[in-house]
Amino acid sequence: MRQHTVPTPYMVGETHFYSTEIDGELVLFDTGPPTPEGLACLEQEVDVRRLKYVFITHAHVDHCGLAAHLARNSPAEIFFARKDDAKLFRHEERIAYMKKLLVGFGFDD
Repeated sequence: MRQHTVPTPYMVGETHFYSTEIDGELVLFDTGPPTPEGLACLEQEVDVRRLKYVFITHAHVDHCGLAAHLARNSPAEIFFARKDDAKLFRHEERIAYMKKLLVGFGFDD
C-alpha cells in the first residue's frame, strides 16, 4: 500500500490517502482534499485512468473532497459508508433542521 500525503489549509494539517493494487486492479482509499495541492498530488501519484474502486472511509472533506472529480474523470466505482451517503444526499434537510434548532435556542436567523 502506498501512502500519499497532502498539506491542507485545515486545522488537521496534512492528510493522507492510500492506493494499492488488489488482484491487479488499482484501488484508492480516500481521495485527499479538494485543494490545488490535493488535486496535484492525486494526478501526479495515481493513474486515475486505471482506478477500479475508490473507498471513502468517512465524509470529512480532507478524505472525500476529490470524489466528484474522480467520478467525472475516472472509470472508478466510488463507495461511501451508508450513513455518510445519507448525510450527503439529505444535506439541505439537515441544514434546515439545524437552523430550526438554533433559532429555537435564540440565535438569529
